[in-house]
Amino acid sequence: MRVGMRVYYSSYHLWATEHFSYLAAEIEDAHVGPKRLDVRHRAYVTGSLLSSVAFLEATVNELFQDAADRHEPYLSALTADQTRAMAAVWRGNKAKVPILDKYQLALALCGLDRSGQPPRGLPARDARSQGSQSQRAPQ
Repeated sequence: MRVGMRVYYSSYHLWATEHFSYLAAEIEDAHVGPKRLDVRHRAYVTGSLLSSVAFLEATVNELFQDAADRHEPYLSALTADQTRAMAAVWRGNKAKVPILDKYQLALALCGLDRSGQPPRGLPARDARSQGSQSQRAPQ
């Protein structure tokens, strides 16, 4: 028997994005007078931006990991072939892939890429061959 717990960090990053934005807005709303450097404000804005990037990366990584683990609840919009293709790519190669390229790869594997170009790092001949072991895997 296998027991496990799945934690989706994307939700924590999204919450942090909203929270830091709220704190920055409070400072902006309360500000009167000339411009000045406010380290707390700058920290909140930076935290919000970095958390939003972390949210984007965690979300796409969780999608690929769900496919690899056959964790069905969040994959119901995908066909079995699309899920298998994403799982094969995720398991196949652990090369670093930029965040937006992971999204482009997911779209291509699901037949939704309309650009006609393969994602960076994915050879043109493999862009539409779902499940090919020669595809680069996001990490």
